[in-house]
Amino acid sequence: MLDLEYYGKNFVKEEKSSDSRINGLLGPFSPPLTPLTKVCDTYPILVGILPQICNDVFVSTLTSFTKQTESEVVALINTTINNEKIRMKSFPCVTTPLGNLNDGAFFDFNAYCLFTAASTLLPTSDDRSIFLIQLGKNLLNSVEQTTQIKPPPRTNNLSKSQTYIDEILKFLLKSHFMSSYTIQTFDEFDDEDLAKGNEVEVTISVKDPITITSAMARTGENSRFSPDFIGLLVQAAFSRILPHEIVFDKYFMDSIYRSNPTEYLADEQLEMFTIR
Repeated sequence: MLDLEYYGKNFVKEEKSSDSRINGLLGPFSPPLTPLTKVCDTYPILVGILPQICNDVFVSTLTSFTKQTESEVVALINTTINNEKIRMKSFPCVTTPLGNLNDGAFFDFNAYCLFTAASTLLPTSDDRSIFLIQLGKNLLNSVEQTTQIKPPPRTNNLSKSQTYIDEILKFLLKSHFMSSYTIQTFDEFDDEDLAKGNEVEVTISVKDPITITSAMARTGENSRFSPDFIGLLVQAAFSRILPHEIVFDKYFMDSIYRSNPTEYLADEQLEMFTIR
């Protein structure tokens, strides 16, 4: 169960995008198009190289994990991309022609297609877990190679990772992968807990994550193997600095209380990291 008391603790820093638009949030759990939910025109235009990095690194990492060639992996991904029935049902905001990864709506749909293909080629949960960890590392390597973001020396102190994690999140924000985020402050008490062998939990609240529709579509198919490039990058960043096991999970939330559950419209994702 989500610990809301913990969620409310120590959130002192919020960063918002300069782009006032928010992501379209239509998905299999969303109600029919109404004035409340017709937000296709508010999908952001993604900025910079990160959309292409996510796609290319995903394909190369998946190819290395399977016996398929890269062309075979791409062909499997394109099978879902070209499935108009899936696209119209769960991703009605996607318009043709397809293929522009900087189009927020298509990037979201493409993420669904990437993970659908990977679920076919990686049938076991163990294979998928190992794949996601490596994918996060490969994504982080590519981001560091193409930006000015550099990790600090490895340390046992969580508090010394704050600046680096913030840099990663700000890069995601500037790329329009979210409209804002809130993160708690790491302090000496967290450092003491880790030194004593205790687990430390870190929560990051992400507003309007770019892949929330694809993540909920995969969840609606009873799969926990779903898109979350933000969580994967942050997990990899923590692992780069700290000599600890880092695991994370995500939860969807609707920031507006709605008495009718059929009007549920998730617009926030909680990234819950456990450092042990």
